[in-house]
Amino acid sequence: MNELQLQALKYIENKTKSQGVVTDNIQQDYNNNNNNIDDNNNKKKNNIYINVHFHPDRLFNDKNILEVILEDGKYHSQFVTKTSNGGLSAYEGGDRFNWESRMFGGIYDNCEAEERVKYGSLNFRSRLIGGSPRFGSCYFRLKYHTLCNSTFVYPDSFYNPTDFAVHANVHTLIDICTSRASAGDCLDDYIEAQVHGDIVLERDIEALVMDPCFKDTVYEEYARRLPCAVEWHSGFVLDKDTLTKHPEYRGQRIVDLGVELMRLNSSDTLTPKDIGVAIKNQAYDPQDLKKVYHYIARYGHSWDQTFA
Repeated sequence: MNELQLQALKYIENKTKSQGVVTDNIQQDYNNNNNNIDDNNNKKKNNIYINVHFHPDRLFNDKNILEVILEDGKYHSQFVTKTSNGGLSAYEGGDRFNWESRMFGGIYDNCEAEERVKYGSLNFRSRLIGGSPRFGSCYFRLKYHTLCNSTFVYPDSFYNPTDFAVHANVHTLIDICTSRASAGDCLDDYIEAQVHGDIVLERDIEALVMDPCFKDTVYEEYARRLPCAVEWHSGFVLDKDTLTKHPEYRGQRIVDLGVELMRLNSSDTLTPKDIGVAIKNQAYDPQDLKKVYHYIARYGHSWDQTFA
């Protein structure tokens, strides 16, 4: 982290002092964790990780996103890539810019795009599908030490939350999220993480966990070239009967679009890979396709009993 990023981390630390125990010296905590990295021992103490979700079949500057990450050796913020798995507002004056300005007291307002935070989620439920699959069917599992240079909010920063945390008191957010989970959408059941500083492949990423729909594809080929483990979760597969039973979720128009995609694929199911193909064909509104993906993530997987 540079001085600007450390300043932003301290800003959130100060916000959380009334919420519980926090690190007395966040600079010392950061230095200790980065000079004495022992992820194998740390993860035994507390089996939570930051997950950075994404869609591996999206493009940045006409290149596959995994190819770009491989070439650059690090994961970029949406202010650099100009892509997003949520809202497309990462530009000066956009919603994302304004949310960050409020969250971090304007500290990042005049910085370079590369210096801004990278978004992930805290997978405190240890789900194999990741901490926030609404933002992508695949994810990087960051090493344990990255918790120390991250801040956390609940709910998502889109909602202008008032509950913040650093690693030392993130249990306060876990308690809040757990207490509200059964009343909401399972795709909203996550604690947002903001990673301050670079996410470097060789230093900070433990594994890339992929949806099995990308097996034996060029995306697996790119993944195998990364300097981290490649793992697979159980996958997201949405069938037609399930899709058509839930028009209330994202609307009948989105259900009809999902059915049309199945028809075009001569299939009665949809996977995340099908959404990527549809986006590349440019025949549909990407925001509508994002909502179809939400159906896949929400109803194409057997969630735990909390959301049954």
